Amino acid sequence: MKKFLLASLALIFVLSSAAIAEVQNVKVGGEIRVRGYYEDNRTDLSTENKFPGARPDDAWQYRWNPRDEQIPNDTLSAQHWSDTDSYILQRTQVYVEADLTDNVLVRVTLEANGAWGSTDGDNNPNSPLRGGTENWDAGIVEAWLQVSELYYSPLTLKVGRQYLNYGTGFMISDKEKFWNFDAVKAVLDFYPWTLDLIYAKLAENTDREFQVANSATAAIFDTRRDWDLYGANLRYSADFWNIEAYVFGTQNTTDTSHYANSALRTAYTSYTNGVGWANVQGRLVPSDLAPSVVGIRGDVRPVEQLDIWGEFTYEFGNRGAIARWATDNDRTIQNPLEEANEIDLEAYAVDCGLTYTFDWTWEPAITLAYTFASGSSDNVTEETDSAGNRIRSWDKKSHAFYPLFDYDYYGYAFSPMLSNIHIFNAGLSVLPLENVEVVLDYYHYEQDKNNQCELGASAGLYPVVGNPFMDNGGVSAPTNGKEKSLGDEIDVTINYDYSEDVSVQLIAAYFIPGGAFDNVTEEKEMIEVRGELKVNF
Repeated sequence: MKKFLLASLALIFVLSSAAIAEVQNVKVGGEIRVRGYYEDNRTDLSTENKFPGARPDDAWQYRWNPRDEQIPNDTLSAQHWSDTDSYILQRTQVYVEADLTDNVLVRVTLEANGAWGSTDGDNNPNSPLRGGTENWDAGIVEAWLQVSELYYSPLTLKVGRQYLNYGTGFMISDKEKFWNFDAVKAVLDFYPWTLDLIYAKLAENTDREFQVANSATAAIFDTRRDWDLYGANLRYSADFWNIEAYVFGTQNTTDTSHYANSALRTAYTSYTNGVGWANVQGRLVPSDLAPSVVGIRGDVRPVEQLDIWGEFTYEFGNRGAIARWATDNDRTIQNPLEEANEIDLEAYAVDCGLTYTFDWTWEPAITLAYTFASGSSDNVTEETDSAGNRIRSWDKKSHAFYPLFDYDYYGYAFSPMLSNIHIFNAGLSVLPLENVEVVLDYYHYEQDKNNQCELGASAGLYPVVGNPFMDNGGVSAPTNGKEKSLGDEIDVTINYDYSEDVSVQLIAAYFIPGGAFDNVTEEKEMIEVRGELKVNF
């Protein structure tokens, strides 16, 4: 934290000094956000820090650790996490924004975040006073240059590390300032038409070593990854309605040929579908995943009190490595954990809803919303050949939607990932005081395919639906592959604006698991409470 503050002061000093002759305006600001958490049964919906037992006919029993790596049970026998836990996280940002001559704007934002009293990285558990805030992560989250009216044209060019957001953030979101991109964005403004063209480097081609150990092997392998994002978003704006069409595509040249053996691939699999993952922007993604999306969204206000929105997205491309397909039969594999080939992706997602605000005291507003992301069926067949090899078959097409860089709360406790799911939401908000808002939300969740498992039933891996990239990570318990009902949730949110600069928020969420968790967890209700204090300066 000291290094972060010193770097911030040095940055402000340097830019302020340079601003004497060349800068028209300099703005310095930021935010401090402190969040306190209480959670019960968050990880596995059980009270014993583990799933109650292996599913029938499964050769392996799996648990999910806090890093979302799926590893054979015996390697985690001594690792637990608390079912009931409380902790405090803090994020601090400081930015400098300089308005230069000739329509040039620059901005640099520094961020530090971590847990109060964190001792991560301290190998001596008996010295809790070591570490602390010194172990907070600190870095530059924004560093961009923007040139407007380039050569007296309607073109604005923004280059550098920046946040991106389109529509409600269904595909690409800047909410919570979670995703940032090393990108070039060109904006052509021919009002009412606006065209955005973007290119972002998600991961550069480097050699990176990871060491993964389990009871069978301890080995080192690397992933050579190069991941790019391209996109175009066309918007038409009118007085009471807007419509947008977009296409976003990724190019992934990750090399996964360096997995040492099948046991190592087992140790480094996804928490959902048993796919090899690579670290991209701090986010684990299937190693040669290359999805593209094309979609349309719109919103309309037919009357002053009614807002209606909708979005449809079709996803295509390469789903990522799952298994090596036999050369003599494109529907047959020998071993699902060795080498990889492509799985075609054909999926879609929908988000729509409306909000009606009554012209009454407290200004009550009712929201009805529906969100859907498609899933794939687990239609694996298995037989044994004359040599005793297991032969498994399934379609080489995946209909399981893979989310891009979204950040939307679909229930704070459950926090589902936008894949293989129906989400029904009804909400009521009121303003009992001028600076106080109270929101009540009800969610119902169902799986699209109750038996989705792209690796195959032979491994006994059925998907979990918590989104590890959301604030609390959500539920990471597996489903049983038999029932569609995931459960129900009630959230209560209170927002209080103490002043123009200081705000307070309290969220209490209660999740009741459905039949999809029968026989794989103790089906305990999950409780999440989050309090937030934030100041902007």
